[in-house]
Amino acid sequence: MGLLSRMNLGGLIGGGGFGGASGSRGGKPFPRTLNLKNFTSANRECKAGEWTKLGEYIVPFQNEISWGQGQENIPDTLGFVYVDLHDDTATTAVQVEGLIRFVQKTGNDTDDKIALEERTEMLRGSKTDKKNKVALPLQSQLPRVGAQSKLVIEIMTDEDITIDLTPDSGETTILAPVTVYQ
Repeated sequence: MGLLSRMNLGGLIGGGGFGGASGSRGGKPFPRTLNLKNFTSANRECKAGEWTKLGEYIVPFQNEISWGQGQENIPDTLGFVYVDLHDDTATTAVQVEGLIRFVQKTGNDTDDKIALEERTEMLRGSKTDKKNKVALPLQSQLPRVGAQSKLVIEIMTDEDITIDLTPDSGETTILAPVTVYQ
């Protein structure tokens, strides 16, 4: 056994490493679900008809990430989205209505790619029942985002409202499937 065969060169030999296809540097896919705490911990004031960033997840070094999980033709591998947003009233919280976007962005916000855009009513079916959720398969048509790039969730609300995004409130929930490559 030679020295090179015992070294982990991350696919650099044979063209699979840094010189490989754009946005695909190898790594084993690892499905993961990000939640509200991964994106934000502060309330957001939203103006009706304007896009507001709910939060962002910055990709760690030595990782690449894609929105979604699994393959459309293999239902048991799919990831599912669940988003249930509430206002910040002290009494009975009201559900927030609007259009949600799952976006990937470069670190300096120069290139936006939308992976999913859907109404809030469609994204809060059930936390546990897959039949009442919107699937988000692995977005292989989009390039993976690398270190310091961002996964962003945006909303365009139907009315002016402040959304309670404090993770300990118990009302607002975000569950977003991703695939991590390390």
